Amino acid sequence: MKINEPTRNHVMSRAVNWTEVFGTRNRLNKRPLLKLKNILQKGFSLTELLIVVAIIGIIAGVGYPSYLSQAEKTRRTEGKAALTEAAQKQQQFFQERRRYTANVMELYGKTGATMETLKGLYTVSSELTGGGVGFTLTATPVSDGLQDGDFTLTLNHLGQTTPSEAW
Repeated sequence: MKINEPTRNHVMSRAVNWTEVFGTRNRLNKRPLLKLKNILQKGFSLTELLIVVAIIGIIAGVGYPSYLSQAEKTRRTEGKAALTEAAQKQQQFFQERRRYTANVMELYGKTGATMETLKGLYTVSSELTGGGVGFTLTATPVSDGLQDGDFTLTLNHLGQTTPSEAW
């Protein structure tokens, strides 16, 4: 037998020192067995899972309508941008021909009375006002589209917009 080699009796006689594992009982560690319970416990209880699901449901119930409202406002920018662009085209058309046009597609060199926006959320139309000395552009949400039921946006030659709460 070698000097540093432990004997079989030495290995077997080594008792587990539970104070090394859990610490001593003192005022900071009043329940050392709770550590063992926490080590052995795996997963979550049904109550914990139900509480988490309830919290997620409450957050979703409050947040989802707000999300829908913000998404609608974001999509409304397509109609605003189309009206602003068409108004600029009307001004250019007026500079070149000394008149406005009631046909919004004529502004783009195409035929037709109305134009659809890029994503197809609005149709844009033009109407002459004041005997042809002004115009009113209208962006109407496409029926059965994402913006169906939203505001009909208007912009005239003076830069006035309606409805004010949509702009």
